[in-house]
Amino acid sequence: MQQIYVQIPANATDEEQSAFLRLVPSGGAVTEEAVRAGLPRAEALVICTDGSRVVGVAALKVPQPRYRAGLASTAKSGFALPEAMFPRELGYVAVEENSRRMGIGLMLCNEVMRLADGRGLLATTGNDGMRHKILQQLGFADAGKGWMGRNEHVFLMVRRPQQY
Repeated sequence: MQQIYVQIPANATDEEQSAFLRLVPSGGAVTEEAVRAGLPRAEALVICTDGSRVVGVAALKVPQPRYRAGLASTAKSGFALPEAMFPRELGYVAVEENSRRMGIGLMLCNEVMRLADGRGLLATTGNDGMRHKILQQLGFADAGKGWMGRNEHVFLMVRRPQQY
């Protein structure tokens, strides 16, 4: 049975960090070095276990100004990403191959959405299932144009802040 829990980056165990470094780069969109550099800057890490094994991960990330500007550039999306409107990123979503198609990705993303607490979010993905099945279901919409990433065509998606 899967269990989802939240960890603060500064308190993440070696095993939890290793799970991010193993799972996230396996998708091919992000390098291990980028994950290693980005993990400590995340607001929260979301981890899914199945027994004693970590089978899925996601993060509520804090996009750095240079990264944000790169995404908004005409070479990528061409879509303005003001920090006030989109202060966080849903990212590093990865599920172990043998645990896919069990709803774990959606569970991880739902937990990140809960942590975002109505704040605007951005996400990038080249995965059609993530783009059309999960992110759209969570209220994200395509923003700007797609671009060629490391190994795939990438799309920026945004979820505007929720009014209460």
